[in-house]
Amino acid sequence: MLSKIDNLKNLKEYASYLLQNKRSEEMALLNIELIRKNYPPLLNFFITSDEQEIQNIFKKSLENFLKDLSQEKGVDGFTRAADMAKQKKLSYLNDNRLAAQDIIIGYTIRKQVLLHFIKDYSSDPYVHIAISHELDAFLFIVQKLAADMYSEKVLH
Repeated sequence: MLSKIDNLKNLKEYASYLLQNKRSEEMALLNIELIRKNYPPLLNFFITSDEQEIQNIFKKSLENFLKDLSQEKGVDGFTRAADMAKQKKLSYLNDNRLAAQDIIIGYTIRKQVLLHFIKDYSSDPYVHIAISHELDAFLFIVQKLAADMYSEKVLH
C-alpha cells in the first residue's frame, strides 16, 4: 500500500518555517475563508456554531499538520486523524457523512493555504515549484488513502 513519501525536503523545511514563524492563526483564517468560498458544506461537519471555536480547531489542526510535515510524518498524521474520526474520537467533528471527496477537498484547500504563504518563505521560483511538486506528491497519497478508506467503509 502507498503510505510513505521519501524526500520531501523542501516541504519539510517550509513547514518548519511556518511553525517557527507562528503563521497557523493566519493560515487557519485563510483556510476557513477558502472553504466558505469554494466548498461551504465542509464546515457543516463541525458541530459547534461558535466561530472562535472553529478557528481554534483549524489552528490546532494546521499546527499538527505542519509539525507532522516538518518531521516527515504527514501521511502518519492523516492516518491518525482518519482513525480518530472512524472511532468518533474527534468530538468537534460530525463524521457520519464524511466522505472521501470531503477529505480530498479539505486537503486541496490546505494546499492552497500553504501556497499562499510561500512568497513569504522564499522569492526563488525554483523553491516554489519544488514545494508545489512535493505538495502534489503528498496530496496524491492522501487521495489514495481517502479513496481506500471510503472503499473500506462502503464494502464493510
